[in-house]
Amino acid sequence: MLHNARASNPMLRLLFLLACLTLAGCEEELATQHGIRGTTQEGLSVNGTAVLANMFEQAGHEVYTRRALSKTLAARATTIVWFPDTFEPPSEENIEWFNEWLTDHPERTLIFVGRDFDSAPSYWDAIIPGTSAAKAPEYRRRLNDARLDRANNRGKPDDEECEWFNFDYSPANRIVTTLSGPWAAGVNPKKAKIELEGRIDPHPADTTETLLESQGDRLAWRFHPVEEGGRIIVVANGSFLMNYPLVNHEHRKLAAQLVADVDPQGRVVFVESDQGGLPISEDPDYKLPSALAMFTVWPINVLLLHLAALGVVLCVCWWPIFGRPLARPRSEASDFSKHIDALGEMLELTGDHSYATIRVLQYQQSQRGEAVPPSAFRGPTAAPPVGQVTTGQNSGASPDAEGTRSADHAAARRGTPPAREQL
Repeated sequence: MLHNARASNPMLRLLFLLACLTLAGCEEELATQHGIRGTTQEGLSVNGTAVLANMFEQAGHEVYTRRALSKTLAARATTIVWFPDTFEPPSEENIEWFNEWLTDHPERTLIFVGRDFDSAPSYWDAIIPGTSAAKAPEYRRRLNDARLDRANNRGKPDDEECEWFNFDYSPANRIVTTLSGPWAAGVNPKKAKIELEGRIDPHPADTTETLLESQGDRLAWRFHPVEEGGRIIVVANGSFLMNYPLVNHEHRKLAAQLVADVDPQGRVVFVESDQGGLPISEDPDYKLPSALAMFTVWPINVLLLHLAALGVVLCVCWWPIFGRPLARPRSEASDFSKHIDALGEMLELTGDHSYATIRVLQYQQSQRGEAVPPSAFRGPTAAPPVGQVTTGQNSGASPDAEGTRSADHAAARRGTPPAREQL
């Protein structure tokens, strides 16, 4: 059967992996945008349509996404899937556009899925039993917030009727436990988790065909809004068609019935709308804006072209290596000569030759025990080492020794070491 073939497609495997990770408590942020096919900053929306679109692709359809109604869409689309993100009935402009589109060809199909469902409470309710005790309070808080958001956002539209059908938001929410109709074949309602709150009912004068119902409430039905034209399949809500509900195997069976009910040779277009409904574009080639469109807008295109050219130049400069890379000479950290060179460079930075000479003489005195004549420390910037006698009264010093000291001092002043030191 069709639903068995769907169980192995990549999108469903990704969705199963997402469900396993969230059940393990790895998911912190939750995307809840309604009726979108793509991903958001948080990831795949639990209220999105990516999995259903993938099922159409697996059945051989060409699937596209648009955010407005246009002439190109009218000419190319065979099936249009619409999950409106509003509780208001479709506008008169949208109804008129779709009626004209359905009139042009009898094989065209509009799939309209009601807004009165939110997967976020079901999602948080499912992961709480398998989460840790530390995270359970946080997830219960998020469950309560999701239920509150669902109740607040639901509201009650002023106009509950349109040309196609009637909206009734007064019944209380209930879990579907029985199923009947052509789509119910092979589906176990006890394993399914279909919720029903608001009802969408046809006008009494319309000729309709019920596809799925439960205890007298229509879950899915079909009718022709114009004679000899296409048809509209109305689904009460997305509780078995959205991303997260399609984790359930019974829901995939129902979704497979929907996929099999449309023309297998045509193009399927998912239209995305917000609270304002679907805009109608006069541009025949209207489609989703892309990042490349910025290159056609003045003056942003000029700046982007210059930045792109600069990026290419930088890549050419930094990326390639021309020729064989050269090996740097190895530097030995244990080479004592480097220490001597570094000390010499530091002394050179002082700019005082006498000071540098005296530092060397002090080193010889402290490390080697060699006597340094007092005359070596009589320069204007020099200071005698600790313990050195500098009074000029040297007992036992002969005139020859004094002359030698004077010669050494003169040599130090000239920048040459004393001959007897052999530095």
